[in-house]
Amino acid sequence: MLKYCIEKQTQEFEKFSQSKMVLKSKYRKRISSKTKSWALKIIILLIVVAFVHPFIANERPLYCKIEGSHYFPVFRSVTTNLHLTRPYSKINDFNWDQKVYEFKIMPVIPYSYNTIDTRNSQYKSPFDQQNVENMWQRHWLGTDILGRDVFAGILKGTEISVKIGFISVILATIIALFFGLGAAFSLRFPLKLDVFAIILLLVSALILVYFLWLGINTSMVTFWISGIICLVLNYGYYLLKKYKRIKIAEKYQFKIPIDGIFMRLIEAMKAIPSFIFLLAAISIFKTLSVVGLISILAFIMWPGLSRFIRAEALKILSQDYITAAKAYGASDWRIVKTHVLPKLITTLSVVLAFGISSAIIAESTLSFLGIGISIDQVSWGSLLNEAKINFSAWWLAIFPGLALFVLILSLNVLGEELEIQ
Repeated sequence: MLKYCIEKQTQEFEKFSQSKMVLKSKYRKRISSKTKSWALKIIILLIVVAFVHPFIANERPLYCKIEGSHYFPVFRSVTTNLHLTRPYSKINDFNWDQKVYEFKIMPVIPYSYNTIDTRNSQYKSPFDQQNVENMWQRHWLGTDILGRDVFAGILKGTEISVKIGFISVILATIIALFFGLGAAFSLRFPLKLDVFAIILLLVSALILVYFLWLGINTSMVTFWISGIICLVLNYGYYLLKKYKRIKIAEKYQFKIPIDGIFMRLIEAMKAIPSFIFLLAAISIFKTLSVVGLISILAFIMWPGLSRFIRAEALKILSQDYITAAKAYGASDWRIVKTHVLPKLITTLSVVLAFGISSAIIAESTLSFLGIGISIDQVSWGSLLNEAKINFSAWWLAIFPGLALFVLILSLNVLGEELEIQ
């Protein structure tokens, strides 16, 4: 009887423990889902702010009527900066606060990131008495030494951080996919090239490196044009060889150790510490533009990404169904599109989330040290750099630092949740 009671209590205790574990697992999944949802919402909100910040903080009206004519100054300035339209010819694009309006609609914050309010210069805090005509013109997050609005600067810094973080990672991912998948395929399915194809590839690589160097200093348009031309030439030669228009090339084919060359290149690039390489690259340029910093960060990040892509692609390509697909005559592009890329995206998304946060931290660190993007651009790091000069201007440290903290935390939380799933 005693033995029966003990066994029954043990069974009940095991059932209770199992139900408790199930409840804990459900609770953790619910918390994890909510955390991921909030992190994703914050990231999307900041991306939207990065795109629409000129319509939130601007010294120009959203809409105005002057001498019977209707104008949309903010929209026109945005399209002019994108080289889609020209500035208004009837009115100049300066001194908007001194114009006589019949009617106007202003943004929520009536200051641009570079608007200098001389009446409220020399570090006005959010709680100081400010020399403004009404509460709507007040600097709600204070001003810097020149009188520039901190709130407008934070919104502009959101654009800089999002642009540098996301575009540099996207560019690095495109390069890494090309080299990583190419190395994985060459190891799984050895590639043979003729001497003409090798010469054409080497010449194309030299041309691209040259125009990339020029593009960082001037404009990236020439780099993209040269890239398209090189791609067309290489693909055209591939088609000629495929349809046997060039028969002499078949006699001089060599097995290219692409994976070995790729791994030695990656090892050589990873041997140089990233931050030291970044400082050395920046020291070459007199003024560093946003495009230049994006190019440098992408160049630093692609080796690590490509090595990760190569390892994941080799796992997928070693499966039996890939060998079967190849035996049935499936092209390399079909295998990549149907089997490799869908499975790569799930694991790659985790790495990309952490990569974006690393790029944003790198830009903020460089701007904080005073060696980042040009002085006429406002970023979170440059605002923190001003706080370093005057420790009493606490608002220059707290508000940009809080914005940076929220974005980095959201990206890291999203990356961790994706990794768990």
